[in-house]
Amino acid sequence: MIDAVNLAARVEDGSQLYFPTHKEQPDGGASSPAPSLPPAASAGKQGGRTAAQKPGKKGEKGGKPGKLTAPSQGTVNINTADAEQLQRLPGIGPAMAERLIAFRKENGGFKSAEDLLQVSGIGEKKFARLQPFVRVR
Repeated sequence: MIDAVNLAARVEDGSQLYFPTHKEQPDGGASSPAPSLPPAASAGKQGGRTAAQKPGKKGEKGGKPGKLTAPSQGTVNINTADAEQLQRLPGIGPAMAERLIAFRKENGGFKSAEDLLQVSGIGEKKFARLQPFVRVR
């Protein structure tokens, strides 16, 4: 299981680490290591992930590859993420990602996660779903 964790990744305050459980190990032993993630220097561009990302599986809720399904998989800085990184957030597709970027440009960034409620198409329910996965720094 240690192969699934990038032990060389830099950890910064507030980052979250994901450690796969024994149940997540495939039958037949260890598989190839999970993709390693960049050091903290580029963490703002990569959503602040510092350990292996749990791959999405078809049939799981939010099973699209790269979609965050649990806060333990990391968070996304909504002030620095590009459209592709924003789409990792649950309920965010290409159109909504572009609205978030437009809002960010027009308003000088997000001051708090609650500012998401000012973006057209994000209501209380969607915000509640997004909140555990977003950060503002």
